[in-house]
Amino acid sequence: MPRAVVPILLEPLIASFCHAYPEVEVEIAASKELIDLAAERERLGKEIAKTEAELVTVRKKLANESFVANAPAAVVAEHREREKKFADRLAQLEQMVASLG
Repeated sequence: MPRAVVPILLEPLIASFCHAYPEVEVEIAASKELIDLAAERERLGKEIAKTEAELVTVRKKLANESFVANAPAAVVAEHREREKKFADRLAQLEQMVASLG
């Protein structure tokens, strides 16, 4: 995997891990091996499509006034958090594709 992709992929995971386990020291080594860029683009394209579909689904629910008005506040909050998570992941994936050139 290109070194430029490593921080994009790992940074959020490492941050949450370090927050949960402050006593653990994290050391990451990036490989200098090459990857099949076409295969990686295809894999990322599939993940982007899946993430976009999830984002559309959650946004449809949140756009439904009846759902927002009648669902428990915790459920609506969970859907808003999912929307943010999917939007953030989509941006991450798009950055990864862009870094492949």
